[in-house]
Formats: sequence, structure tokens, C-alpha cells
Amino acid sequence: MSSSDSSLVRPILASLLARATLNTSFRLVYPFLPIIARGLGVPLEVAASLVALRATMGFASLLVGPLADRLRRRTLILFAIGLFTVGSAVAALFSVYALFAVGFIAMGLAKIILDPTTVAYISDRVPYAMRGRVNGLFEIPWATASLLGAPVAGWAIARYGWQAPYAGLAVLGGVSLLVALWGFPRADVRPHPPYGRRWWSGFGLALRQPSVRWMWLTTLCLVMASDTVFIVASGAWLEREFGLGAAALGSVAIATGLAELAGEGLSSAILDRVGKKRGILGGLLALALALPLLPLLGGLGLAGAVVGLALLLFLFEFAYISCIPLVTELVPQARATTLSINTTATQMGRVLGSLLGPLLWQGAGLGANVAVAAGMTLLAAVFLAWRVQEREGSPY
Repeated sequence: MSSSDSSLVRPILASLLARATLNTSFRLVYPFLPIIARGLGVPLEVAASLVALRATMGFASLLVGPLADRLRRRTLILFAIGLFTVGSAVAALFSVYALFAVGFIAMGLAKIILDPTTVAYISDRVPYAMRGRVNGLFEIPWATASLLGAPVAGWAIARYGWQAPYAGLAVLGGVSLLVALWGFPRADVRPHPPYGRRWWSGFGLALRQPSVRWMWLTTLCLVMASDTVFIVASGAWLEREFGLGAAALGSVAIATGLAELAGEGLSSAILDRVGKKRGILGGLLALALALPLLPLLGGLGLAGAVVGLALLLFLFEFAYISCIPLVTELVPQARATTLSINTTATQMGRVLGSLLGPLLWQGAGLGANVAVAAGMTLLAAVFLAWRVQEREGSPY
């Protein structure tokens, strides 16, 4: 391992812990949304709107990106973890909808700050030709949150009540903050960016590139397709069709977490060899073909439903994770700004998907969800193939 590689060990370890903690707060919502709704004393649609409200915090990334391109990334990372710790403590202490919403939204905002800032930090230091491999490793906390976080949360809910996981997350947030203070060097000072003195100059540079705009639409369609299905399929659908409780839903998350881990591993293993754009396109087409299979597999019983969910999560995770290295090199002079622009597409997709999903499910059943999602996934593939140009010339 070279000295430059060695210098990345501590920030990568600190990032992995922080991202695993924040991702667990996100993963809790989908399988346990009906339980959270009952704990708050609100209908499922109202609880789903809370997810949508949290997702709107993604638009704050438009401020985060330019700041991360000009200021120390370390400062923003520490702030994000501290904000998450406070937000999860509020969620653990208050069961009144309005107060719980404050903590819930704070946790969402913290993730929006942390994700693009840590990705930009690592991408600054890893060549594009290796970025698919490193990014796949970097995204393991998303699967870990499902493999470990969701089952433990299910156990804690069954034993101590629906707010217990948030108390645990507050403790983990504090630990993550201490590890980040150790892991990210104080000397990490960002130079002044080359594209202008005004903080918004990076937006102009990025948005003038057609590939940035079309990649935004690609990501929007992909994430909206995913949330349209998973907002109901991973929780409410399993609960209604198969009578699963909190602990059982947490156990199902192990299977889906393994599927996501496999998707991240496949992206890490092959993306740099096959090409980022080609790999994403293959994942999108496979996902569009697999989506209509979910209700059919669910008709075979619980095992079929879990297999169907795992297959979809494997394909979605591969496609989505593979997008990130491509985005990091679309405008390398404004890397964090470009990532923040694309993050708004992810959040917009979550907002629209989390609102549309329950309406389709309650109105026409899961078949409507997967049909709409398959159409959006195909549209994402068209946008990517037609308009997004992969940039490979820069070593960083």
C-alpha cells in the first residue's frame, strides 16, 4: 500500500461508520413504516408524507455542494454527524407527530450533507479508473444498515417500543462523531475553486454540461421507480399479505441487505472494467424486466416475495451505486457541486415515489406500482443511453 493509499484508511473507516449509522435511520422507515405510523397515531399516508418531507431536505444539497468545493470537507462532515445525533435524540424522546418530525427531518438533512461531502473527499484522492471499485466499497454501509441495523431495530421495537432504535442511533451518532474527529485530518483545507469567486459559480459550470442535466433525469427516474415500489412492498405489503410483525420484518431485511451487498460487490468488481455507462445501462434494463415479477413471485408465498424483493434490490443497488463514479467525473472542477445537483434528483425521486407508491397500492394494488416503476426505469435507460457522455480523460 502506498503512502497515499495509507492516508485514506482513517477517513474511509470514519466514513463507513458514520454512513452506516445515518443509513440505518433511513432503512428503519420502509419495513417499519406501519409501526411508526401507529406509534405516532397517524394514518399510513401521513407517515409516508413524513418520509417525503424528509426527502425534501435533499434540496439543501444545493447549498452543501458549493460549500464543500470551497470550505474544508471535514467541517461539513462533523457538522452533519452532530446534527444527526441531535435529531435522533429528539426522535427518541418525543412521540408527538410535530416534534418527532423535527428530529426526523434533522436526520434527513444530516445525511444530505454527509453523503456528497464524503464521496467528494474520497473522489478527490482516487483516480477515475479505480473509482468504481472504491465507491462500491464505500457504499457497503447502505447494505450493512439493512443486514444489521434493521434486524436489531426490529428486535428493539418488539422488546422496548417503536422509538427504541432512535435512542440507539443517538448513541451511535455520538460515537461516529468521535471517530470522525480522529479519522479526518485537520489539515484538510480545500483550495479556492478555479471557476469563479461567487459561491454559485459552480452551478453555472456544471449545468452548462448537457450530461449533468440528463444524468439528473436518469437518477430521478431510477430512484422514483425504486421508492414507488419499496415504500409499500418492503413493509405494508409484507405485513398485509403475510402477517409479518416487527421482528419478522427485520429478519426479511437480512435477505434484502444481502442482495444489496451483492449489488454493491458486483459494481465494485466489474464497473471499472466494463465501463461506468455500459454497466449502469445493463442494470437499468435488467431492473425494468424484473420489476413485473414481484407480484407473481409474491403469489407463490412469503419465500417468493422475499426472493422478488431481493432480486429488485440487487439490480437497483447495482444501477444506482454505479451512477456515482460517473457523476464524480462529469465536472471534476466542481465535483461536490455536481454531486449535490444529482443528489437533488435522488431526493426528488424519493419525494415523488414515497407519495405515489401508497396511492397506487391502495388504489390498484402492487401490480400498478411495479408497472409504473418499470416504465420509469426504461425511461431512465433511454436518457442515459441517448444523452449522457462518460468522461474518462482526467486521472482524478
